[in-house]
Amino acid sequence: MKNALHVCMGVLMACCLALQAAPGFGQEKPAAPATARLAQPVATQEISKDTLIEKFQQLGQTSREIQLLDSQLRDLQFSPATAPEHYWGKTSSYERVTEGDRERLIAEIYERDYVKQNSKDAAGLAQVTLTSSSGSTKTYSFYLLAPGRFYKATGIRGHQQHCHPSA
Repeated sequence: MKNALHVCMGVLMACCLALQAAPGFGQEKPAAPATARLAQPVATQEISKDTLIEKFQQLGQTSREIQLLDSQLRDLQFSPATAPEHYWGKTSSYERVTEGDRERLIAEIYERDYVKQNSKDAAGLAQVTLTSSSGSTKTYSFYLLAPGRFYKATGIRGHQQHCHPSA
C-alpha cells in the first residue's frame, strides 16, 4: 500500500514539475521558444524521517492549507499515522538549457500517511514545493484517498488546492 502511495505522489510531483518547468515558470522571463528542452533530472535524495516529522509538525502549526486538508481527512474519519515509517519525502533537482541559459528547478515533496480504523481505506497528505533558480517558489498542498487501498486523484489545482476523491 505504501509503495503505491509513493508512486502516486511521485507522479503528481512530476506533473507539477512539468507544469512549472515549462516556459515562464515564476514569470521571471518571457516564455521560451518551442525549441526549449524539457527539464532533465540531475539529482534525487530521500529526506530523513526526523526531518519529515519535524516538517509536518511545523506545517500543522503554520500552514493554513495543511490544516484545512488535515481537517477534511479527519472529517472522513482518517487520522494521521504516527510511526516514522508513515512519512516519506524526496528532494529532486532538474535542469534545462534554453537559449544558452541554464535553469534549475528544485522539487521537494513531503508526505504523511493517514489511516482509518477498521478499514482498508488509506490516505496521504502531501505538499510539493517547486523552487526555480531565480528563487521563485510555488507550493501545492493536497491529499490522496485510497478506497480499499487503490489510490485515486483527480488532479492538483495549485496553491491552497488539493486532490478530490473521484466518484
